[in-house]
Amino acid sequence: MLPNFEFKWDTTRYSPQNAYWLAQASQLAYKAIADDKSTIDESKIFEALNSWDSSGNLFTKIKTFNKNSTQSFVAQSENFIIASFRGTNEWQDWLDNLNLPAIPHNLGRVHRGFQNALEDVWDEMLATIDQFKDNHQTLWLTGHSLGGALATLAAAERIDEDQPWNGLYTFGQPRCVDRTMARNINVEARGRIFRFQNNNDIVTRIPQRLMGYSHTGTFVYIDKNKEIHTDIHWWNQFLDRFEGILEALPKPGVDKIEDHSISDYIAALEKNINFIPRDL
Repeated sequence: MLPNFEFKWDTTRYSPQNAYWLAQASQLAYKAIADDKSTIDESKIFEALNSWDSSGNLFTKIKTFNKNSTQSFVAQSENFIIASFRGTNEWQDWLDNLNLPAIPHNLGRVHRGFQNALEDVWDEMLATIDQFKDNHQTLWLTGHSLGGALATLAAAERIDEDQPWNGLYTFGQPRCVDRTMARNINVEARGRIFRFQNNNDIVTRIPQRLMGYSHTGTFVYIDKNKEIHTDIHWWNQFLDRFEGILEALPKPGVDKIEDHSISDYIAALEKNINFIPRDL
């Protein structure tokens, strides 16, 4: 379903409705021009966003960004702005980039490949965000897969620049910062970052912790039955993931890859559209 409820633009707390909105916005970032899959289609995204206008959140402006392997868009409504980053279809190139070492950042250390990908578009996106903020709109960052990592690094840039933003929701993102940077981000953005992992989604477990990388924000786990948890014990998570693998064995596809699909995240959020975990 499309969002038919208003976006809670004036909060920083977890909102299942906002999570659903932003997962849909993450999926929209994959809309590409018919004869150029590497270029996202501004008109298609704008049309899709405004098919949600029964919610009362009409979008008035949009700008897309395409440079090298990075694609994103910024959309403006009366009360809020969404900055959404696309994942990648160039899997082999991306997996090769996972071996790149971390480089210094004012908040710690960051994955070089991901930071370079953000820098390809961030200055232009930032100028657009500033231009679109004509009504003191709140800023929301989101992305799926690689896009989630870029959205996290965009939030880090806002923190480093001491600039406001309300929330970051990511779906199936890889690790992108070291432990020091993760701690600094978590302190500065406490209660504003929500990182979703769908059961056996393999992308959420790379690059490895052994390489010094960490995740940020509140971990939101989606189990094999599409139920949402924020306080699941590691052993229960392990059992759920194992059962998910067993149940997927007779089915076509690979569970760890199938669980990475943004449509699976959206289905889980739709199922839990009014559910707020007790610790949030």
